[in-house]
Amino acid sequence: MGRGSARAAAGAVRRQRRRGPRAPCRACGARRRSLSSGWFRVARRRAHRDDARRRRGTARAGRLRHAVAQAFAPRREAGMPEMVLAEAETGTGKTLGYIAPASVWAEKNKGAVWISTFT
Repeated sequence: MGRGSARAAAGAVRRQRRRGPRAPCRACGARRRSLSSGWFRVARRRAHRDDARRRRGTARAGRLRHAVAQAFAPRREAGMPEMVLAEAETGTGKTLGYIAPASVWAEKNKGAVWISTFT
């Protein structure tokens, strides 16, 4: 078997794998459709993944982590406080998102952190 026929056989195996039944998404249970165009398939997969993450709240948690990290960075202007306003649905991890870095910062810098919540 020459190189050309080996490549053709490998391509046929890949095509057969692609045509098989799609497993449901672990995040939401939806079945993903395969499309002929490679770039479109990748874009669709990314959109599906982002949608599933949004439904689980992980996209929001990532933005909260980034905002909290910015609040504990060195001040941009002397004498100006850094604040974070976190507003999200119940169960998204807001409390852990700001108390964990606040306690690490306070312990490391021997300082105080004020946390005000509305309940």
